[in-house]
Amino acid sequence: MRLPILSDLRDLDDGPRRFARFTAWNVLSWQCLVGPAMVLFARHIEMPPAWVGVLLAALPFAQLTVLLTAPLVDRYGPKRVMLTTWFIRNVLMCAVFAMPLALAYGGNRLGWYLLLASTIAFCVSRAIGAGAWFPWLHEILPGRQRASYFSTEGSLLHIMSVLVILVQALILRGDPGLNQYLFIYALGVTAGFVSLVSLALVPGGASSTATLSLRESFHMQRTAWRDRGFTAFIAVAMLGYASLTWLGASYIMFLRDGLGYTSQTIMILTALGSVAVLATIRYWGRHATVHGSPATMLRCLFGHALVAAGFVMLPASSAWLPVVLVPLLLAAFSLGAGYSIAAHGALLDRIQEIARVGYTNTWIAGIAIALGLTPILAGFVINWLPEHGFQVCFLISTLTGLVAVTLGRHLAHEPAPVAISEPIPEDA
Repeated sequence: MRLPILSDLRDLDDGPRRFARFTAWNVLSWQCLVGPAMVLFARHIEMPPAWVGVLLAALPFAQLTVLLTAPLVDRYGPKRVMLTTWFIRNVLMCAVFAMPLALAYGGNRLGWYLLLASTIAFCVSRAIGAGAWFPWLHEILPGRQRASYFSTEGSLLHIMSVLVILVQALILRGDPGLNQYLFIYALGVTAGFVSLVSLALVPGGASSTATLSLRESFHMQRTAWRDRGFTAFIAVAMLGYASLTWLGASYIMFLRDGLGYTSQTIMILTALGSVAVLATIRYWGRHATVHGSPATMLRCLFGHALVAAGFVMLPASSAWLPVVLVPLLLAAFSLGAGYSIAAHGALLDRIQEIARVGYTNTWIAGIAIALGLTPILAGFVINWLPEHGFQVCFLISTLTGLVAVTLGRHLAHEPAPVAISEPIPEDA
């Protein structure tokens, strides 16, 4: 008898199946290099919450470079671009291994600069290649398999996340020191190089027969911007991701600094969150197939807003705190994953083939702004309001989610987008 996840994986076509395997290795690297352990490492070297917010914003803000990379993807092909940039990002992250020297000769502040610099270098290199991700996936993923692919991919990613976070919890047991955190980084860099082998086996991703200029790429992006249905969808999605991030960017610091939990306990709770995602990911995929991706987005976001409201009302200390905290945390993970699956499915349904790169780059840039600005604001709120900053972040998460659900109600009832055969005129 085969496990459901293996059955679902084998039911995919060859291209999507290989891409899903690559993303499984990629998430292992991701969790080690820019996951929850990074936040704990930053606080271990006493980086202030506001700086941690900037650290968390590095990746999404770096994604804005995709607005300039369409000609690169078109000329060299998604496969070559991703292989090159994914290799460079792993090399650049190796700078973090100079942390012992930085701390010894420059103190914590130099350590903060080194962690920021290595993380930003990693993120920028990754972002240059990220513009190739969706065009390549759009090329090899049939429409009939989109919901199935994203739920299967989500299951794989969270299996890997559970395993790697549990390993990290073992590494960070007790009172972890610098060597334990650097060992996690070593695992992440190694997994990053292994993922390159898997990525090389994915079919497709060839360069375009026609060379795209930077001016033409901006014209393709204008085509997406002038698609009113698409821009309305992007606006709602941005608000939704901002709502998720107000909670997601602050919960680790809340557990560590607000509740006094150890690094190992935080990693175990994060692993339990990934287990919750794994247990519900197939449900969200089926829900999106039956009820539509936009409706699933809004339902998940409404549920997440209620969860964030629950965090607002958590007592600082109580015998009942773990009884309430754990279910809220698990629900936040599950609903956030359901929202992301549905959002990506809705995105692929709205991409017009004539301006594929323009649509995907517009999506990446819009979501990058939401994911980049929010953790910076959350970090400053926590700095400015040390007594109640976490609760303010959770309240803003609730209100932003409810606003997005209200503004996005039309998405659940509108007809499927009509394909266009040529770019929308500039005077449209």
